[in-house]
Amino acid sequence: MNRLGTIFAKPGDAILLVTRRNGNVVAYAGILEVFDAAGRRNELQWPPATLEDEGGQAVVQNTAKGYNVIIIPELGPKSSIEARLSVGRQEPRDAKIETSETHGWSIIVL
Repeated sequence: MNRLGTIFAKPGDAILLVTRRNGNVVAYAGILEVFDAAGRRNELQWPPATLEDEGGQAVVQNTAKGYNVIIIPELGPKSSIEARLSVGRQEPRDAKIETSETHGWSIIVL
C-alpha cells in the first residue's frame, strides 16, 4: 500500500472519506480495515457512489487499536481520484491518486 500518512485519533472521533473522479476512472472502492486488541481485522467497504455523495463514514470505537483507510483504484490514461480524509477535529488530509496502486492512511487509536 502506498501510505499517504498516519493520523492519531481517539474513541468517538468521526472518520469521513470523500472522493472525486477525474477523467477515465475504470473502477475503485474504499475500504476501512479495523484492528482490535487481539489483532483481528474487520472490513467495511464503501462503493464509489457513497464516497462521492455523502462520503464513507465511521466512528472510532474504543475497542479498536487502529484503522487503515484504503482506496483501491483502477485508473485509465490521464485520470485520477482526489480524496479527502477527515478524522475528528483535525485538519483534513488531501491526496491526489494518479496510479492504480492501492493507497491509504493509517489511523492509530490513542
